[in-house]
Amino acid sequence: MGGAGGGVSGGADRSEFARDLDDMHRSAPALVANDLAELAVRTLVMIGDDDEVSIEHAAEFYRSVPVAELAIVPGTSHGLLVEKPALCNAILLDFLTHDPVQTFAPIRRI
Repeated sequence: MGGAGGGVSGGADRSEFARDLDDMHRSAPALVANDLAELAVRTLVMIGDDDEVSIEHAAEFYRSVPVAELAIVPGTSHGLLVEKPALCNAILLDFLTHDPVQTFAPIRRI
């Protein structure tokens, strides 16, 4: 799929890589809401507000995982980690280093 280092070198390799990526997006992972409902670990769902993953899809994923948290990073696409690294790092570090807070007006976390 790529050059000697395993990366994508361009030209025909790039087209093959794009096809493989498209195939993967269409076929995997094949998880349904019931599968996600079984997750018992705290999960962060983080996307860009102009992501190739729709906000509706991310919200459905978030709602399906009992202990999920949702972050929509403004002004970013699927490359959010590169486009706004400081904000993404702050969100990730907060998620990884702090326990969830007790919210004042929970709708789904009771």
